[in-house]
Amino acid sequence: MTTSQYFVYKRPIAWTLLVFTMVWGVVAYRSMPQRQDPQIQVRSGVIQTPYAGANAIEVEQEVTRKIEKKMTENPAVEHVRSLSRQGLSVVFVDLYDTTRNAEPVWQDLDSKLASMTDLPTVGNESLKPKLDKDFGDTVALMLTLSSPPVSEFEVERRAELIAQTIKDARAARPADLAKPRYSAVLVHPSTLSPAFVERAGRSLLERLTERGLIEDGQFLAMLGAGAVDFRLACACDEAMIRRETERWHEDYLGAGIGHPDVWPGVIV
Repeated sequence: MTTSQYFVYKRPIAWTLLVFTMVWGVVAYRSMPQRQDPQIQVRSGVIQTPYAGANAIEVEQEVTRKIEKKMTENPAVEHVRSLSRQGLSVVFVDLYDTTRNAEPVWQDLDSKLASMTDLPTVGNESLKPKLDKDFGDTVALMLTLSSPPVSEFEVERRAELIAQTIKDARAARPADLAKPRYSAVLVHPSTLSPAFVERAGRSLLERLTERGLIEDGQFLAMLGAGAVDFRLACACDEAMIRRETERWHEDYLGAGIGHPDVWPGVIV
């Protein structure tokens, strides 16, 4: 007797198994955990290494290839992609989809980066690659895209907060550094991680400082925004700052590190 014939002749058993399976399915569905912001394993990361004064070929040979080789030493890494620009190395790391717990893998990759001793030195300091394991986290992006528009009242309140924060920061500076000062403001949704905006702001601060355009720069963190407050260098004007800020914005987004909901830096 085949399996199908067995259940045809033994109908009470077939009906009992069917009811049991349906009840089991309902119980399993109702006990399934549900979260508005589910915990998703992030299996994509980016490694950013600034290399001031180096062209794209030097960045590729002296930094990018070494980091790529070091990342492939971990068996959980599936793909390694890179982008070498003037003064910047960006390496994208993808883990296998079968990786159940990605956190130990990211910790191992971070420790491998910290142990690298064959990277070039700038200003008597060895280059320090920075691993951003939140690069592949798309949950915040989805929530931002589905969020309601910002009201006029919230825009006004945020503008007042930004203005007051900048005013207080400038008032705390020494008298010889108080004026004239400028601020590059980065506005972002409140759902976006402040750490992400701080990394972007400090990247702009480093860029302007390395170019010798500003002095006495500082990053100002606030709710829904971040600002880079600085004093112009003697041989610099506002037009040069604006051009360099636009170039930084293009390079930052072009490297795949930026975020679509962070407004371009506005000079005030």
